[in-house]
Amino acid sequence: MLVCWMAIAQQEQLATFEEMLERVRVHVYAWRAEEAVQAAEALVEAHPDRAEAYYRRGAARRATGDNEGGEADYRRAVELDPACCGGSGRATPSLRPHSAREAATLSL
Repeated sequence: MLVCWMAIAQQEQLATFEEMLERVRVHVYAWRAEEAVQAAEALVEAHPDRAEAYYRRGAARRATGDNEGGEADYRRAVELDPACCGGSGRATPSLRPHSAREAATLSL
């Protein structure tokens, strides 16, 4: 298992930001929330200065039911780029918990 994660980590490092972002999107579209979170974790680790990385990880986290983690990521995205998330300077339209379907829709 460790060898597998090491191979994935090496592969993630070779991918561009856009490729990694697309990987998260694909997992969310396919309702693979745990895989989306894993891909988003790699995205944030590789690009900690990109607001979109935190926004996508927030959506993936909320899809798994981790609303607090998702909100924290949304807030970090807005800290990095106030124009993120629709340009309003707000992390999400609402701080109420989202269902997996709502979280996936918000991330798209």
